[in-house]
Amino acid sequence: MKNRHSYKYKVLLLSAFLTASIQAVTQNSLGLKAGGNLSYLGPTFEEEYGERVGFSLGVTGHYELFPNFYLNPEINYTRRSFKFETPVFLNNTLVDTDLFMGLNYLDIPLNVGYGSFVEEEDGPDMFLLFYGGPQFNFLLSQTNRFKAANGNNNATVEQAEFEGIRSTDIGFNFGVSVGYNQWLFDLRYYFAFTSLFEFEKDADKMTSVSIALSYRLFSK
Repeated sequence: MKNRHSYKYKVLLLSAFLTASIQAVTQNSLGLKAGGNLSYLGPTFEEEYGERVGFSLGVTGHYELFPNFYLNPEINYTRRSFKFETPVFLNNTLVDTDLFMGLNYLDIPLNVGYGSFVEEEDGPDMFLLFYGGPQFNFLLSQTNRFKAANGNNNATVEQAEFEGIRSTDIGFNFGVSVGYNQWLFDLRYYFAFTSLFEFEKDADKMTSVSIALSYRLFSK
């Protein structure tokens, strides 16, 4: 338990450092973002897995490295959810259940993109960016439950944290951002390089599609 708390403190210190770094280097824009995601496991939709909707809240910045090339770092609190169809014993009876797994992450995407700001004196400011880059995910906590159909009754039971889930996950994401004045709409696709579980299994790699809306607090 002590190691678990120590790990979380290190993650929080890392996120605070990166937030300060974004504020220090971002000469173009810094904003807040919120959105939703649809996550699933495996390279395809496997029969025993089901996609679930999650959400994300965070900070995003855009820094022009070279003309039309931008660094787009982010720090996000993200919840990803999955659904498993699996039989379990309930009251000494084997019944079919829906197991709902909720994983809460601190995500740090480090994207690089190509795009441009278009500023008009008498019109709206526009922004278009195509990007891609690595993403580092740090598992903070789990919220799990299963729902079982037992005769005419449906039982919902809280499930303890699962052992064997990786505390860190690395992957790649790519997408497009479209801006209008202070607002920025984002669409991206993410896939993990490693299995969600500590035992290797290609079908257990995490994938998600997400949309988000950002508001630029300031731009320069």
